[in-house]
Amino acid sequence: MVPGTDFMDFKVAELLKEVKLDASTTKTIDRVLSSVIDAISRIPKQKVGSEMAAGFIRDLGVPSNKVCFTFKGPETIQVCGSHSIGCVTKPEVNIDLLIRMPKKCFHEKDYLNHIYHAKRCLYLFVIYKSLKSVPLARKIQWSTFQNEARKPVLHLYPDIEVANLSEFFIRIIPTATTLFDATRLNMTRNNVRSFKQGNTLPPTPHYNSTILEDILLEENAKFVKDTFHGWKALGDALILVKVWACNRTSIYTYDCLNGYLIAFIMSYIASSQGGNRINRSMNALQIFRITLKFISSSFLEKDLANKPLGPAETLEGGYDSFTLQDEVAWTINCLDKCRGGGFEEVFMTKGFAKFGDEPMLVGLLLSSQEKSFRFVDIGPHVENNEEAELRRFKDGTIAESTVWDCPLWQRHLIMKRITEYVLSKHFLVSQEDLIYTVDQLDFCLHVGDPIASSTILLEAFEALSKRLQLLDDIPLRISSVQPLHPAFRQMAVFPPEPHPLAYDNSVAIKIPKFVDSCIDTLGILIKLEGSGNWPLDSEVIEKTKAAFLLKICKSLQERWGLYCTASEHEVNVLMAGYAFSLHILHERSLNLIRNQVGNEIRGKRYLDKELFFRSQHSSMINGLLGRYPSYGSVVRLAKRWVSSHLFSSFLEEEAIELLVAYLYLRPFSMLLLHALLAFLRFLRLLSNYDWRFSPLIVDINEDFTAQDD
Repeated sequence: MVPGTDFMDFKVAELLKEVKLDASTTKTIDRVLSSVIDAISRIPKQKVGSEMAAGFIRDLGVPSNKVCFTFKGPETIQVCGSHSIGCVTKPEVNIDLLIRMPKKCFHEKDYLNHIYHAKRCLYLFVIYKSLKSVPLARKIQWSTFQNEARKPVLHLYPDIEVANLSEFFIRIIPTATTLFDATRLNMTRNNVRSFKQGNTLPPTPHYNSTILEDILLEENAKFVKDTFHGWKALGDALILVKVWACNRTSIYTYDCLNGYLIAFIMSYIASSQGGNRINRSMNALQIFRITLKFISSSFLEKDLANKPLGPAETLEGGYDSFTLQDEVAWTINCLDKCRGGGFEEVFMTKGFAKFGDEPMLVGLLLSSQEKSFRFVDIGPHVENNEEAELRRFKDGTIAESTVWDCPLWQRHLIMKRITEYVLSKHFLVSQEDLIYTVDQLDFCLHVGDPIASSTILLEAFEALSKRLQLLDDIPLRISSVQPLHPAFRQMAVFPPEPHPLAYDNSVAIKIPKFVDSCIDTLGILIKLEGSGNWPLDSEVIEKTKAAFLLKICKSLQERWGLYCTASEHEVNVLMAGYAFSLHILHERSLNLIRNQVGNEIRGKRYLDKELFFRSQHSSMINGLLGRYPSYGSVVRLAKRWVSSHLFSSFLEEEAIELLVAYLYLRPFSMLLLHALLAFLRFLRLLSNYDWRFSPLIVDINEDFTAQDD
């Protein structure tokens, strides 16, 4: 058994309790449905003419004399969808009611030239007019089926209140099960005779499928209902898939995934036609995983393309969407790798779908970080001399190139410049009408150039490092020098600038009018070459390290003329405008003082451990920064937020860096190219994580296993 499986099952069970309808609510809904069905059944016969929906019929281009008929009550009225199989999922509750229009209201060839759509609307209008007078109906609104404007449906909002349930409605959908011969609606036939190309009548597959969908609705509903009947685990799995999809607004839409399509897919893969990929011996989580794998596979297109599902667009929109496939792949990866089975990431976390009140929010899912942040692209043709320059690439290729000239810290804005150009050229959208979120918080970080400042700082560090390693008048030479301060890894909120009073006497510096009164010291770790002559007593080791520090301080002063001050635990050096703080780590002392007692020894042991952990931390964070270009900016935003809210005494800088690193090591880290989005995820992590009962493990080297949990 996989560790944590029982805990995952417990969380899933609690989630299902939360989103399912209780028995009393279900009974209330059933009573409402019975009243609505009874009201529709009692609508009397009546003559129907085009004047009831004159505008709609005119827009379809249907002559008014073609749509007159005598209204008769539906042949059948049946509940379908999630309610019929006991899988309604809160908070958005709606019930589908299928009404079969009688054949006597239509003629044999009404499938031609939008006549069916016109009569369908008029039939629904009679129901609308009759239900408006029913006391149970608080309001009735018109909508469309699958966003198809030619196929209106009714949303009836009952005048009842149900505890712990948001406003729900009944969706009244006409069906055409017995009206037409389905062979007349194949995808190669033309059924809109006014649609011509020269003297030929090209096929009208989309038009045909809108009618075919109504013909197949009841058949599909029965197929789903029969499959789910008496299969509790399958119903629970459907609810889990719906919860997962609802949290991802980019894929839970009419033209991608919806509850109806998900239920049909699960019914199919549970059938013999679908290979019996799921069976009754599986639990809900197993069925959930198999369903996602099927959605992400090529089987979806091959197996369902010719099934009685409905319009081809409904299926193709979901399958062809790379967003859907990416979301499924990330979710499966999360189930495999996330601690605790990834319950919070899969079922409890939403994507940020809105940043403001813009009329339209457009998101770009970028294929790779490397391509998104590169400065040079193979560009326009050679004749566009003003927009291109000739370049030789590393592989020897010579090509015209587009160069996105900007500072390193602004490379996240390259995609903004590209989209501005594309939208203004191809969509005639002015820049005044565009609002970007990618740079909304950049003003918090634009206190100097962190990359340029880091370059100057690293040059000063390299110079000091060389001088330290050249010292030959100390008993043991310095073998390695490692920077520890966040500024060396571009993660200081305010990058340190060279201070005019921190230069040696050989450099003439003009002191500006305003300078900082204090200089931030930048920690540096030094290690000495190995030797067997080190003492074995931990206290003597500390005294030996202090002697080395005094000797290093004296040597730097005498040989290089640097201004230095030494203390028992460090040497402060002023060089090239910076104040460096040198510390010695002798790792043997960490083991020697383990069994020793006393406040003084414990304090020294703490300093040694802190140096060791800071050294390990600095190395790992530097590696992470190379993998994720936006990581440094997010860390700086997080540190500034923590400081602004007076939490700095509770969260050390290294802790903040690890918290942000946790976000980038999750299965959904490819979404974090956008620093603002990653910062919002940081805030969500602080507010939502179960800090009391769940340790947060940051697996930077990816060497933790499920057994380590």
